[in-house]
Amino acid sequence: MESFSNLVEYYDELFPVTDSLKSFCEQIKSKFSPPPKSLQIGCNNGTFSFFLAKNGWNSTGLETIPALLDSACAKRRLQLLSIRFFKLSTLEMANFLGKGFYNFISCLDNRILFINSLQNMKKFFSDARNLITKDGVLLLQTFNLESLSSNSINIMQTRSSERVNLFSKIQSSPDGSFSISQEVENSNGQILPVLQNVKIFPLTQKNITSFGKEAGFKHIDFYEDYNGTKFTKDSPYTVAVLKA
Repeated sequence: MESFSNLVEYYDELFPVTDSLKSFCEQIKSKFSPPPKSLQIGCNNGTFSFFLAKNGWNSTGLETIPALLDSACAKRRLQLLSIRFFKLSTLEMANFLGKGFYNFISCLDNRILFINSLQNMKKFFSDARNLITKDGVLLLQTFNLESLSSNSINIMQTRSSERVNLFSKIQSSPDGSFSISQEVENSNGQILPVLQNVKIFPLTQKNITSFGKEAGFKHIDFYEDYNGTKFTKDSPYTVAVLKA
């Protein structure tokens, strides 16, 4: 069960475009002729895509969740920017987007985990490589799933703002499958569901490396944040930078 409408109001507070992410993007931007072209896969309510557009990028966002896509499109109608949003899944994107067109592709805030089969995950990496330019960058950011306990409930790091908390837990089952549940607690103490037992893919450093190399990415680096902090098994998040 999915109730993303309960998250839309708080999304910018819980998933802000941090100074470290801004700096990371500026470093990438400087390597390409203007305007560089970006693609955000799972663009949520469009906040990051809008940041890129406002800072000189030709920005495209893909989203399949109606509540989030509607929020992104509503913002777009109020601003004259080089930005567009499409309702496309990772399975569809290679059929409609330009091969070798994007300098920078991103999939942030755990969204890649919802590609919940091995075949489709490998296709994601292959299609992303085909859509990206020579020397382009693919940026992935997820929970660190290296140390998940088997057949148990794993409590992930809480995201918080002044008005809301976002709680996440990942359950692993004896059959090797994983699912995520999330809920928000607002300032009134009300608990609202976001996700309930939604299947995810247990993406780790090892299989990101394997899928990335198989797809043709030349260099793959791992960090725990956008500041370049060294990634360890205890890092709360995995930030993977794959270079074509």
